[in-house]
Amino acid sequence: NVVLLGDVNTHDPLWYSSLEDTRGEALASEIENSGCGTVNLDTPTRLPASGQPSSPDISFASDTLIINMDHQIIYPFTSAHKQQFNILTPQKSD
Repeated sequence: NVVLLGDVNTHDPLWYSSLEDTRGEALASEIENSGCGTVNLDTPTRLPASGQPSSPDISFASDTLIINMDHQIIYPFTSAHKQQFNILTPQKSD
């Protein structure tokens, strides 16, 4: 099981970035081929004073963990990068 969070400074639609670059494309491919998925919501994680909002900060986890995760972006902070929280909740048994 894997949970990884990072300010990767790269962009790809997989983590809802409106921007795209070759490093982001390569990372997205690795994530998709690893049994993991992104936890990000369709919410920018970077809101610069000028320029386009983007999502260079990503959270991804094993597919088996994602179903029990909640991802939240917390506003406001003084940094252009917003604080991300990932909450792993216990799986309900049937």
